[in-house]
Amino acid sequence: MAGNVTLSSSMRTNLLQLQSTQEQINKKQNILST
Repeated sequence: MAGNVTLSSSMRTNLLQLQSTQEQINKKQNILST
Protein backbone atom coordinates (compact mmCIF):
# COMPACT_ATOMS: atom_id res chain seq x y z
CA MET A 1 0.00 0.00 0.00
CA ALA A 2 1.08 3.55 -0.66
CA GLY A 3 0.88 4.60 2.97
CA ASN A 4 -1.13 3.91 6.06
CA VAL A 5 -4.73 5.07 6.16
CA THR A 6 -5.67 6.31 9.60
CA LEU A 7 -9.30 6.35 10.68
CA SER A 8 -10.65 8.18 13.66
CA SER A 9 -12.84 6.13 15.96
CA SER A 10 -16.00 7.83 14.70
CA MET A 11 -15.04 7.19 11.08
CA ARG A 12 -14.35 3.55 11.90
CA THR A 13 -17.73 3.22 13.63
CA ASN A 14 -19.54 4.82 10.70
CA LEU A 15 -17.78 2.50 8.26
CA LEU A 16 -18.75 -0.59 10.25
CA GLN A 17 -22.36 0.58 10.43
CA LEU A 18 -22.43 1.16 6.67
CA GLN A 19 -21.04 -2.31 6.04
CA SER A 20 -23.62 -3.99 8.26
CA THR A 21 -26.41 -1.94 6.68
CA GLN A 22 -25.22 -3.01 3.23
CA GLU A 23 -25.20 -6.64 4.32
CA GLN A 24 -28.81 -6.35 5.49
CA ILE A 25 -29.81 -4.75 2.18
CA ASN A 26 -28.09 -7.53 0.25
CA LYS A 27 -29.91 -10.19 2.28
CA LYS A 28 -33.31 -8.58 1.70
CA GLN A 29 -32.65 -8.14 -2.02
CA ASN A 30 -31.63 -11.78 -2.23
CA ILE A 31 -34.88 -12.84 -0.55
CA LEU A 32 -36.92 -10.64 -2.87
CA SER A 33 -35.21 -11.89 -6.01
CA THR A 34 -35.71 -15.58 -5.25
